[in-house]
Amino acid sequence: MNIDLDGKRNFSFPIEILQKSINKIENLETLKFLIFTLYRFQAENLKIQFFTKSQIEESNSIREILDNIKKLDIILKELVELGIFITIDTNYKNKNEQLYFLNNARNRAALRAIETGDWQPKSNIEEVTIIDRPTIYQLYEDNIGALTPIIVEILEEAEKEYSYQWIEEAFKIAVKKDARNWSYVEAILKRWKKDKSTPWIGEKNDSEEEDPFAHIYK
Repeated sequence: MNIDLDGKRNFSFPIEILQKSINKIENLETLKFLIFTLYRFQAENLKIQFFTKSQIEESNSIREILDNIKKLDIILKELVELGIFITIDTNYKNKNEQLYFLNNARNRAALRAIETGDWQPKSNIEEVTIIDRPTIYQLYEDNIGALTPIIVEILEEAEKEYSYQWIEEAFKIAVKKDARNWSYVEAILKRWKKDKSTPWIGEKNDSEEEDPFAHIYK
């Protein structure tokens, strides 16, 4: 969905937000705040889409949108509860700040990197390598296809259940077997967990009959 806000720039409104959350927003000021922040993310070409609470509190544009800046806490809480934003308290520019990220795969990875100490944000326009290894979402996009909201939820659950090393190795096997689908990757992970053994890697000359997961993609 594109909205021509100023006759010069098109603003793309994330379809996931339209489908899952926007119809639940009853407060007009919450909706105006959301549209403004999404627009700024795009207009400023932010690499990592977040803002700090103090940035918002000090913004004259936000003060024009809100009748009362004291409503900000209520608005932010509502957007977090709806799953549109995710938040974390961390050190930012040498002081403790509450950061609010747009809830998408890349920003969730950024927030997790902050939690694990793999990345400390310096600004939201910096070129960022969040972590040295690819995320599970990058593995999926690089080897299977585009992410959808349902797939993102499935991958989030997989991250909780399996180690990154297992997930990465399972993707490698799926690519090797030309079985580029999540069902195959998941079948490998479930077998490893059930057997409680060293992940099955296979031999270079394995036939389809010798592949214990061949039934997934026949």
